[in-house]
Amino acid sequence: MNDHTPAPYGEVTRRWTELNEADRDYEARRLLGVPRLQARIERPTATSTHYRHLVEAAVANDDVAFAWLATSHRPLLIARGRALLRDDPTEWGAVALEVLHTTLRRVDPTEGRWLRSSVAQRLSARMNVEIRRHIDRHDREQLTDPTRLYVHFPPLPDTRDVHAELSAALADMLGRLDDPTRDGLQALADRLPLEAVAAEHGITHAALRQRITRARHRLQPQLTPFLRTVA
Repeated sequence: MNDHTPAPYGEVTRRWTELNEADRDYEARRLLGVPRLQARIERPTATSTHYRHLVEAAVANDDVAFAWLATSHRPLLIARGRALLRDDPTEWGAVALEVLHTTLRRVDPTEGRWLRSSVAQRLSARMNVEIRRHIDRHDREQLTDPTRLYVHFPPLPDTRDVHAELSAALADMLGRLDDPTRDGLQALADRLPLEAVAAEHGITHAALRQRITRARHRLQPQLTPFLRTVA
């Protein structure tokens, strides 16, 4: 998989995404005691402790564990930090890494099956704060720039998410999907052709369409509770 996430965040995720399947399997056995395909990271069950073990390993400064988590939570951090990612990808990467690092160190591993949801909610909240700071700082810099004192600037759009719970839930759901399906859904959202996504992941266009269709069927019931909220 080609990981195009901008540095410095991409430098971390590539420690996981650029491993071949055999190496990922080895790391899953080392960190979790199970083969990668049996790892319950994206969707922990009531009895699974895999996500907790990964968090504990990352907090203990295991680079691969942190890279795996950075890859897993990347969709949420991109969604919550899109304004900063657009304006300054490097700054977004630094902020996202700091938010992830701080959140993992402050979360309570004993939260059990709800640990991943708790981490996702905290990441979303902290990124909202950081993006608001970025927008405010950008606004102040525009006002104090001598070359722009007499230029009228329209107010920056309000980046607060009025549906934060929905955004966090959607990002978490997308994070559970395999890479081709997630990238395919993102391409459709951005009105981009699926052929490039299929080629990048080494599958046919038809196979990718089938994955996307199945994913939509799985996600739709989970999003039903939010329909009234966004109406």
